[in-house]
Amino acid sequence: MDAVGVEGRWLTGGPPSGRRFMHGLLPAMALDPDRPRGGIVVFDRAAHELRTLPGLRFRHLPSSPAPLFNGVEIQLALPRSVGAVLYQSFTPPLSAAGRVVVIHDLIYLSRPDLFTRVERAYFGLLPRLLSRAEIVATVSEHVRDEVLGRFPKRDAATVQVVPNGVDPSFFLTSDQRLVEADRARRKYGLVRPYAVAVGRRNPRKNLARLVRAFAASGLDDLDLVLAGPTDGPHDGPLEEAIAAVAGGRVRQLGEVPNELLPGVYAGAACACYVSLAEGFGVPPLEAMATGTPVLASEIPPIREVAADAAMLVDPLREDAIRDGLRRIVLDAGLRKTLIERGYVRASEYTWARSSRAALACLRAAADLRPR
Repeated sequence: MDAVGVEGRWLTGGPPSGRRFMHGLLPAMALDPDRPRGGIVVFDRAAHELRTLPGLRFRHLPSSPAPLFNGVEIQLALPRSVGAVLYQSFTPPLSAAGRVVVIHDLIYLSRPDLFTRVERAYFGLLPRLLSRAEIVATVSEHVRDEVLGRFPKRDAATVQVVPNGVDPSFFLTSDQRLVEADRARRKYGLVRPYAVAVGRRNPRKNLARLVRAFAASGLDDLDLVLAGPTDGPHDGPLEEAIAAVAGGRVRQLGEVPNELLPGVYAGAACACYVSLAEGFGVPPLEAMATGTPVLASEIPPIREVAADAAMLVDPLREDAIRDGLRRIVLDAGLRKTLIERGYVRASEYTWARSSRAALACLRAAADLRPR
């Protein structure tokens, strides 16, 4: 196999999780000593900072919906030297190269109530095309199990895990923690102690329950900071919960730039991630890397990723979230244990590890492609 391809549509769009995955994985693949001798061809649609990386060749294609971009635009621009291409979510029905499709989650199948009718129709295309992929790459063992459970005819050997990684910028020394936290506080006017919840403002992130649990916690010297873009259906319960908290103690920052995000985590008393459903869950690992203890959901993907390095609670019980929040803020011994375990756990998720897994999937797909 002379070269491999990567669909880079999400380098400049798509969900934050997809952008994070691409911006972490591609640089690691470019530096991987086992990358194909013919290099890596990236099919993108707009300018971005990764275009200066050595080892990557870019093909700029017209911006179009994912099924058209993957199924037509890339196929027309595909060099003969490319043995396999890594795609995000949408598998092209026909291709001269092997196909690896990355599946971040199957929440649209397991929890359709969390999506709009338009989103359900759009995502409904994915399962119909999945059988065309020579290799399916999932971001966690949890999602791998879901894929094999919903597609029992699929050969288990063709479903592999390519996990997310944690960007090195989140691993802060003690001095860096102070500097970055101070920079974030100055930027956003965070003058009081705070807990932070990083993620999209989407009903499945369970932020309404978190806000109500925070309001009932009795932690009157603490603010709650919500950091992330608005996404998905309107979350009326969240707006109501925020309005009910007196004193403006719920701060809404919107999407925080990458250069400020480590400081927002580092300055927090704890990070909260009580999502109802996930495929992986990167924010808990990012918080752990900065030395901030994590309160998270007791759901399979978070158990897998966080292991014993986070305090896990039932995301459906406001009293459990409330009590967990109190304990993680007030129990010094617990905080010390979680901080120590968290740093070790986050260190296990490197993009170099992800690159090795992705390249193995691409080699397998090249071997399995129709001849």
